[in-house]
Amino acid sequence: MKDRVRLGIWALPLSGLLSTIAALIPGIGIDPTVDPEGFARASSNIGLSNVLGIPSAGLLLIGILALYLFLARTPVDRRAFAGFLLILVGTVFFLPFIGIYGFTAPVLGRRFLSGDKTAVSAISESTSITNPTALVFGATAVFLLVLGAILLGAAIWRSNNLPKSPGLLLAVGIVLSSDPLFYYQPIIWVSGGLLLFLGGVWIARHIYTTTDDERTLR
Repeated sequence: MKDRVRLGIWALPLSGLLSTIAALIPGIGIDPTVDPEGFARASSNIGLSNVLGIPSAGLLLIGILALYLFLARTPVDRRAFAGFLLILVGTVFFLPFIGIYGFTAPVLGRRFLSGDKTAVSAISESTSITNPTALVFGATAVFLLVLGAILLGAAIWRSNNLPKSPGLLLAVGIVLSSDPLFYYQPIIWVSGGLLLFLGGVWIARHIYTTTDDERTLR
């Protein structure tokens, strides 16, 4: 088990690295409701960026699971488990939005450039808060991700098995990556990915070098 935890925890920084790369792809910050033509011209890049977001989300869940397993049967077990579950469910609610942009943006962007000037509006209409389904899924995803990140960060902060600072980096990174205020700015996503990467490396290195005896004593 300990070897699997030590291996799985490296999924955290890998998720942050992939998220950062995805957020740096040109054109990702173009809002289809504001600049539909610009969105259409950058739709291939936007699709690629969001497709990269899918494995990034998967790696995040693997890393969070490994982190919980490391903290299991410690005084912060329940808080860490609650944080893991909330992030898991929040990610599930968030994935449809990534899929819409990842798989439909390139197709609808090509249709827009071919003359169908209403094609891109399908994306904004399906993901806008004016769409009740999108509002429920989006609001639920953001709420669960933010709450889960706070609980997980608090568990790390209160744990005697991990340094406190990377827990803060990890929590803030997850919150920024979910963009709870819907600023739609790539700098928010880049910052979230970098914080997740830095916090993940810090945590992974600590767990990788921690022996079972040291963990028991703490």
